[in-house]
Amino acid sequence: MRSVAWLTIAIAGVPLVGCMLSTDLSGLSSGGSPPSDVVVDPTTGTAGNGTSGGTGTSGGNGTATNASDAGDAAAPACTKLAVGKSCTTSSQCCSNSCYQNRCEGNDVGSKCTSSSTCTKKNCYQNVCRDTTEGSPCLGDSNCDSNNCYQNMCRGNGPGSACLNGSKCTSGVCYQNRCQ
Repeated sequence: MRSVAWLTIAIAGVPLVGCMLSTDLSGLSSGGSPPSDVVVDPTTGTAGNGTSGGTGTSGGNGTATNASDAGDAAAPACTKLAVGKSCTTSSQCCSNSCYQNRCEGNDVGSKCTSSSTCTKKNCYQNVCRDTTEGSPCLGDSNCDSNNCYQNMCRGNGPGSACLNGSKCTSGVCYQNRCQ
């Protein structure tokens, strides 16, 4: 069961309104399970719903607290901010990626400022990109083929665009084409 409490106080004549959302987890001790939108931090037993709210143990605090957010079911839960939450620095986010004051993900399509925050290690024009042939790139290390030519990941086989022979399986690059 969920309950919402509203509180209005005045400080120096200025009214302040606050809201707290709490969830009754008492059914858990008898084998029940929480509603699907409630996550419980296995290290502290703290319940939250991943939304902004109070920082007490009965409300969400905007952190990602389930194992799937941490990436590995056996890894400890992340206690930092989840994707989509407001941030000012990357270190505040589970993904370690804060872009324009929002925690971003690390997967292809997420916003980024550095390739180091992308799962595929390829941040091009502030978007995490794939590393396969045909993907945009800034350098050779952004491509599976280790061949970034004119900002595009290229192959290594005959006919692939190249800058030098080291990018071709044959070792020969002639007129910017692998031989």
